[in-house]
Amino acid sequence: MEKLQIQTSQNIAIDHTVASAGERILSYILDYCFIIAYAFVFMVLPAIFKVQSGVYYLLMLIPVIFYDLFFENVYNGQSPGKIIMGIKVVMIRGTAPVFFNYFIRWVFRIIDNLLLSGAIATITILLNGKGQRLGDIAAGTTVIKIRKKINAGNLIYLQVPDDYKLVYESVNLLQENDLRIIKETLTYLKENPKSENYQTIAESIRTKIDKKMGAQSKQHILAYLQTVLNDYNFLNK
Repeated sequence: MEKLQIQTSQNIAIDHTVASAGERILSYILDYCFIIAYAFVFMVLPAIFKVQSGVYYLLMLIPVIFYDLFFENVYNGQSPGKIIMGIKVVMIRGTAPVFFNYFIRWVFRIIDNLLLSGAIATITILLNGKGQRLGDIAAGTTVIKIRKKINAGNLIYLQVPDDYKLVYESVNLLQENDLRIIKETLTYLKENPKSENYQTIAESIRTKIDKKMGAQSKQHILAYLQTVLNDYNFLNK
């Protein structure tokens, strides 16, 4: 699977797995099926209710035409097909996509997907190296696989022994969002021990936690992050 480094707003480069051409094709097929189902229902209704109006059919076409643009803009880079496949649209430079980026992708969809039955999009994605079709290149976007999200609420219910020895008493200076970031970072570092950015990410998160807690940790980064999570859970049983 192709990997892509995307710089976050904290200037940390994170490795993401680029969605394969096959995954994108499947998501497109799923979306196409939803559109066909929608169109079928609205084609049957006039026959049932004996409606014959050009305006009706025009209004029916609007959701079909703007399907991708609407869903990607409203659901943060995901259409129903992408949600099912676990992929989403992101910016190459790490910022959040805006309406303009989705609009550019939507405009280029005519060239990418409709001309030559999507062959142009498939070839471009395979050759580009960043999982980009022409619309992605123009919009500065790509499509990546989504990591499983971690429920911050679950952090409170980690199993900590009653005789647990508290290490960092100032851990309650951290907020729930801090704990979510710590948990996600810990998971990432465990899953990507050979990442080129391992040390950068490790030192960055350590510095931020130390500053917030007023601590000077000496533990290995994995042990440190786990200890912080354990301490927080111990104090907030």
